[in-house]
Amino acid sequence: MDDFFYDQFLFASMQNDTFGVDISATADKLSFSYIAYWSISDGGYHVDYGDGTDYEKPAGSTGTGSSVTHTYDSPGSYKVRFKGLGSGLSRLLLQSQSNLVGCNFNWMALGEAFSNGQQMFNSCPNLAGTMTSLPAGLTNGRLMFYGCNNLVIRITSLPAGLTGNTESMFRGCYKAEIDLDTLVANAPTGGWPGVTSMMAFLSNAGTGNTPGTVTGSRSAFQAMFPNATDWTNSFLNTNTTA
Repeated sequence: MDDFFYDQFLFASMQNDTFGVDISATADKLSFSYIAYWSISDGGYHVDYGDGTDYEKPAGSTGTGSSVTHTYDSPGSYKVRFKGLGSGLSRLLLQSQSNLVGCNFNWMALGEAFSNGQQMFNSCPNLAGTMTSLPAGLTNGRLMFYGCNNLVIRITSLPAGLTGNTESMFRGCYKAEIDLDTLVANAPTGGWPGVTSMMAFLSNAGTGNTPGTVTGSRSAFQAMFPNATDWTNSFLNTNTTA
């Protein structure tokens, strides 16, 4: 194979095999931070920072839950690529970073253990692009995309294993395009009995479009969560119907 085409093939393979986020560094010494969690028995990860440097915690490493910060020496656009090792990551926190501007949402690259999305992209107002699916094994979605004002969300189903408190999962996602009737049609048998709170779940979601793009029947959707007792502001200002 020609060297050029081989390099292109290798680059494409790497793109498809990693969970990539785009960082826009507008000043010298700009920092990118994250917190990764994994099982110390068989999980780990590798990250390529997009500037010729990388970092790795081999499967079985200690240090889970520690904050990691990488500093870019020069302004520019960088793609940070995460790859789960062994069982992979169970959680990845990228919250409160205005320099995070894109993501490929290749959830599978994080590993089979990924299940906790709590606050993952919370308060990343410049995260743009389109997301069409959620992690298959997701159980905790609390505050996962809260305040992602510029992210287009076009999901047609929710993970079957959602449980506990899903408060503000898509709150403030002004560009969300979600139809409740479609979520109901694709719901698992019995719905989501493990979910206990749906407070502000879709509050103000879809309101950046005219007309609003969060639609469908609230009552039919609520029936899929028989044990959810808190629906405060769940559909605030959405274009949903009773």
